[in-house]
Amino acid sequence: MAALPERRLTPSCLNGNDLAFSPNGSHLATTSADRTVRLWAMPSGKPIAILTGHTDAINDIAFSPDGSRLTTAGGDNTARLWNMPSGKLVTTLTGHTAAVYAIAFTPGGTRRPPRAQTAPSGSGTSSFRPIRSPPYAPSQAAP
Repeated sequence: MAALPERRLTPSCLNGNDLAFSPNGSHLATTSADRTVRLWAMPSGKPIAILTGHTDAINDIAFSPDGSRLTTAGGDNTARLWNMPSGKLVTTLTGHTAAVYAIAFTPGGTRRPPRAQTAPSGSGTSSFRPIRSPPYAPSQAAP
């Protein structure tokens, strides 16, 4: 098997708490100390988008099993759901009483319409809230 070429991303974009590859390896999401998530095309390392909206540190990120959504867990007591690969915000989930430290999709989140995807989120209170995502629609994908 041939070795993959080395790609370097700028250190200022990698000074956050987390990073995640999309399930098919075509995208990388990285958190940054400036409270943003940066999306990268892989393996080229070309920047695609900067996701903004959190007002405190981003503690965790996760791609849905089918790669159509990205979730972020923030120190601002919110979890956010983003459309991929456009990076458009789908919804902001409020109601946590403390920072959200973890977020993950269930394996069942792989189904396409009409079933919605589910991601639990955990806050500093050790509680978990299910997040129901609107069903994925091809019209939401970037052209």
